[in-house]
Amino acid sequence: MPPRTSRRHRQGAESRERILDVALEIAAERGYDGTTLALVTERSGLPASSVYWHFKNKDALLAEVLEHSYTQWRQGEDAYRTADDGDARSRFRTRFDRVRAGMSDRPEFWRLGLTLALLSGDQEIAARERFLEVRKDTIDATVVWARGVLGADAVARHPELPVLLTQFVMAAGDGLFMSTQIDPRWSVGRITDALGRATGEVAVRLAAEPPPARRRKAKPLPVPAEAPAPDDSRERLLWAAGRVAAQRGYVGTTISKVCAESGLPVSSVYWYFEDKDALLAAVVQSSWETWLEHQPEWLPAHGAEQRDEQLRRILREGTRSFVGAPDFLRVGHSVSLARQEEDTAARTLFLSIRRSTEKMVSAWFLESFDGSAVEGDKALATLLARVVVAVTDGLFLAEQIDDWDWDLDAVVDLVVEVLEAIVAGHAAR
Repeated sequence: MPPRTSRRHRQGAESRERILDVALEIAAERGYDGTTLALVTERSGLPASSVYWHFKNKDALLAEVLEHSYTQWRQGEDAYRTADDGDARSRFRTRFDRVRAGMSDRPEFWRLGLTLALLSGDQEIAARERFLEVRKDTIDATVVWARGVLGADAVARHPELPVLLTQFVMAAGDGLFMSTQIDPRWSVGRITDALGRATGEVAVRLAAEPPPARRRKAKPLPVPAEAPAPDDSRERLLWAAGRVAAQRGYVGTTISKVCAESGLPVSSVYWYFEDKDALLAAVVQSSWETWLEHQPEWLPAHGAEQRDEQLRRILREGTRSFVGAPDFLRVGHSVSLARQEEDTAARTLFLSIRRSTEKMVSAWFLESFDGSAVEGDKALATLLARVVVAVTDGLFLAEQIDDWDWDLDAVVDLVVEVLEAIVAGHAAR
């Protein structure tokens, strides 16, 4: 008969594992504010004393949940890991294969980490800090990996290239992960295959070129000063809801918090909006329309040269606007990361915006193919449009999360180079 202490230890370990699994499930659905120890107790079927025995408070629990989910995610990634050898082209393909595999197996670490990292405000959240630590370690390791792939001579000629490639790989990975959460129609296998091949080709070519002439790094846009609350009641509510959603996430945004932020009574909210969901959908719509007014026009492009010129202009101006963290992106990503049984109005609207953007960009690419070897290739145009949408999503996330000294012009140049390499690869085949 095993010792009683051994049985108690096993039961305690099983209880702890049960609590972590349930808390992860809840956090994936409800975010930081919506996760409570009372809800964990209810769903786990364990007494409250058991939960408090293992974790002193919600913050300690979620920090452990983040670590627990990260361990599971790494085990899944390692299972898909292939030998990272061969030439530079094959190693970039392998890298993007691992990005795809990481999305399909135990993605809750990614989901929970991004959910926490996107919260603004001064609240200290241990789980978010741990995610940011892990993310920084991943970035640093990827820079080291890129240096090894390129080789010492190439790095000596282009010391900035490993960092630039890392920024692109991270943005592509994050953006594609978000896309799988937002739009179920996306199948990322074809996209990661194209990105792996094209990024490898571009990296090898850039590494072999002579050192580029030094250019002045474009000055980053200053962080916009916080606009005062509008006088108009409806606009004031939209302003307040955007602020609260940025700080508390979708589930953590409540009518009472919006009213406290706006200084308006609850009756004002229900005068204009049916419920919280309708209010946040209006935040997304209003922010999207305001942001779109200040974006460059997608002018017609005929041939690769015009296509490159237009893409650089549009993407440079578009990515610079991310500094202001437009509400439609912040709220849209937040609601898309929260797993809800039914689609919310804000999520449905955000999905519609993305799909209309994808359709417009795809049509633009298709028109630019006229007279080329890929003329009429609708599948290729859709692929390129999805890369643009995903990478810009990833750049928005990175702008909000990562402490990088960005050279956005250089990042955009690399994005355009990769897009053209995808086109060239299809033309060659």
